Amino acid sequence: MSYASFTYLGLFLVTSLIVYYKLPLERRWYVLLAGSCIFSILGSGWLFSALLVTAAVTWYAGIRLNRVDDETAPLLESAEQEEKKALQAAAQKQKHRIMALALLVTIGLLVFFKYYNFLGGALDRLLALLGAPEFFPQLKGLKLPLGISFYTLMAVSYILDVYRGKYRASGSFPHVLLFLSFFPEIVEGPFGRFDRLSGQLTEGHEFDAKCCEQAAELIIWGMFKKIVIADRAAALVAEVFSNHAQYEGWTVVFAAALYTLQIYADFSGMIDVSRGSAELFGVRLDANFERPFFSHNVGEFWRRWHITLGAWLRDYVFFPASLSQRSVKLRTWSRAHLRPFFASLLPMARALLLVWLCNGIWHGAGWKYIAYGLYYFALTMAGLLFEPFNARARDRLHIRRDTRGYRSFQVARTLVLVTLGMMMFRADTLTDFAQMFRSIFAGAGIAPFVSGDIFTHGFDRHDLAVVAAGAALLVGLGLRQEKGHALRAELSQKSIPVQWAVCLGMLFAVIILGAYGPGYQALDPIYGGF
Repeated sequence: MSYASFTYLGLFLVTSLIVYYKLPLERRWYVLLAGSCIFSILGSGWLFSALLVTAAVTWYAGIRLNRVDDETAPLLESAEQEEKKALQAAAQKQKHRIMALALLVTIGLLVFFKYYNFLGGALDRLLALLGAPEFFPQLKGLKLPLGISFYTLMAVSYILDVYRGKYRASGSFPHVLLFLSFFPEIVEGPFGRFDRLSGQLTEGHEFDAKCCEQAAELIIWGMFKKIVIADRAAALVAEVFSNHAQYEGWTVVFAAALYTLQIYADFSGMIDVSRGSAELFGVRLDANFERPFFSHNVGEFWRRWHITLGAWLRDYVFFPASLSQRSVKLRTWSRAHLRPFFASLLPMARALLLVWLCNGIWHGAGWKYIAYGLYYFALTMAGLLFEPFNARARDRLHIRRDTRGYRSFQVARTLVLVTLGMMMFRADTLTDFAQMFRSIFAGAGIAPFVSGDIFTHGFDRHDLAVVAAGAALLVGLGLRQEKGHALRAELSQKSIPVQWAVCLGMLFAVIILGAYGPGYQALDPIYGGF
C-alpha cells in the first residue's frame, strides 16, 4: 500500500483516524498498533513474521539486559572494591553476550532477506575460482519484508541504547512492536529513537484541529513533490537509464540531473506524507531533510539528506569505531610516526570508511551500492586532505569564503558531485554507469533539445514546464527557509482565507498536474524498495 495512493490516504488513514479519536485516551495506542500490524501484513503477507521475530528478540534482549543490571546493583552495594570490579566485569560480559546474540538474530534476518543472493553469488564465484562446486543456490522467490531495512536499524539502536544504559528497556512487547512497526514510518523512515518516540505512540493524544490542519498541509505538499514533480520526471529518466547506449552528451547529463530532482522530490515528498500522517495522531517524527541542495560540500549534503540515517551511522558506527581499542592503538601509532595533521586524519579515515561502507550496503545488495558508498568516502577524504591546500590557495588569491560568489561556486560544485553519485546510484550496474559517464563526453550537444527529440519518450514540453515550475517552487521556498523562515508556522499565522487558498491551490495542482491517468504508470516510492 503506497503512501501516495488513495487506498492509503482516503481509506486506511481516514479510517484509522476516526477509530483513534473515538476510543478513550488510554486505549488509542491500540489503534496505532492494530493499524501498523494490518499495514505490514498487507505489505508483507507471511513475511510479517520476520517483524514479529525482530520485535520479540528486541523486547526480550532489553528485559534480559535490565535484569543483569538489577541483579548486579544490590551486590555492588555491599562488595569491596576488588569484588566490585569482578562483579562489574562479569555483568558486562553477560550483557555483551546478550547484546551480541540479539544483534546476530536481528541483523541476520536482514542479511538473509536482503543480501543472501548477492553474498551467495559472490561466494560461489570465489569457490568456482578455487575449483569448488557451487554451495549457495540462488533463491529466486526471496522477497523483502516490508520496511526490514528500517525497522532492523531501529531495533539495533534500541538494543544498543539499553545495553549502554541510555534508558531502561520496555517491559511491554506491544510497545516495542509498535515502535518498530508504526505504519507512517515503516516504509521509508525516518528512523525513530525509542526514547523520543515510544511515549508519543502510547500515551494517547487529544484531537487538535490546528495540528491536523498543519499535518494535512504537509501531506498535500508531499504529494505535490511526489505526484507532480517526481512521477513526471520518471518517464524520461527511465527511458535514458534503461537504454543508455542510445544517448550521449547533454541528454545523459539532463537525465542524471532530472533523476537527482526525482529522487529528492520522491523521497522527501513521501517523508512529508509520513510525518504528516503521524502528526494527525499527535506524533512528531524527526525531520529527514533540510534543503540538501543548498549544501557547500558533500559532508554538509549528507548532514541535510536522510538526516536520521546519518545520525544512526554517526551514533552506532562512527563513534564506536572511533573509540574502539583498535582506533586507540592506531591513534597512538599515528602520533608516534606521522605528522600531526595525518595522525589525526588516519583514525578518522578508518571510522569514515566503515560509515560509508555501511551507508552503501544499507541501500542495496550489489557492487554499485558499495561503490556508491566508497565514492562518498573518497570525496570526504579528499575534502579533508586538500583543505589546507585550498585554504592557502584562497589566501593567495584573496578569495573570501563568505562571499556570495564563492558560496555559489561551492553549491554548484557539490551539486555536480552529487548528481554524478546519483547517476551511479540509478544505473543498473557499474558497467552501465561507466558507459554513461563516458557517453557524456561523446558530444551530441544540445541538438536533441533544439530538434525536440528529447520529448519523444513520454516526457513532453508540458511535462518539462510542470517539472521546471515545481523545481523553481522548491528552490524559492528553500531559499526562504535558508533565511530562517518557518513556512508552516508562518502560514498558520495568516488569515483563514489565505490558508485555504494556499492549501486548495496546492491540492488542485496535485489533482490537475499530477502524473496519473492514461499514459502514466503508478510508481511506488523509490526508497520503499530499500
